Amino acid sequence: MTHLPTSGPLYTWSNGRFGTENVALRLDRCICNEDWVSFWRLSNCSALVRHQSDHHPLLLSLDVNVVRHAVPFKNFKAWTEHEDCRSLVSNNWVCQVRGSGMARLQLKLKNLKSIFKTWNRTVFGDVDRQVRLALAEVNRIQLLIDSEGFSDALYAQDLEAQLILTKALAYQDMLWKEKARDQNFINADRNTSYFHRIAKFRAASKPITLLYDGDTVITEPAAIEVHVLSYFQTIFQHG
Repeated sequence: MTHLPTSGPLYTWSNGRFGTENVALRLDRCICNEDWVSFWRLSNCSALVRHQSDHHPLLLSLDVNVVRHAVPFKNFKAWTEHEDCRSLVSNNWVCQVRGSGMARLQLKLKNLKSIFKTWNRTVFGDVDRQVRLALAEVNRIQLLIDSEGFSDALYAQDLEAQLILTKALAYQDMLWKEKARDQNFINADRNTSYFHRIAKFRAASKPITLLYDGDTVITEPAAIEVHVLSYFQTIFQHG
């Protein structure tokens, strides 16, 4: 069980006393499991204003139908551990582009982003799938050893398959740890399932579900998009 990230006040309870006798704690949480997050695509928790009570009430918002937008590009540290990453960057960075200094930098970064997207799909691949394939290959070879007996050729295949599995597990752990943004585990054993679960909880609670426009509360996704766009257009137009 994991508690959902909660917006609003950090401490949800206070004993209401003054001075050194004042105590404030986070006692109230919305707790759920991974199946809950998988069903409810959006699970958002907010701590509301405390009024005539020593607890802040919690508001849980749920929605199974969420408008999906294009996923923004993100650079992952796990990519840099791949043997092809350095050559991919260096070979494409030397390509000539036209324009001033900053314009050339922007174009090179834009081109590199497109190249990384393709490379991530075709070379780096789905880390979870790579782990499943590597596990299946190790299991296949070890079953052959059990059924046909030991041989140098099968032993060499087993060592190679074990190496591939180790690399796949390392990539998987690094990627999910970075997505989870969790620094509690440093240079320890793999905690991939934990990082995967935390990343899913973050994704489920990340979308903006409501905004305040003065005294008006905006909850419709389309209205939120219009409000955000209008807000930033106003800033840049008067900047």
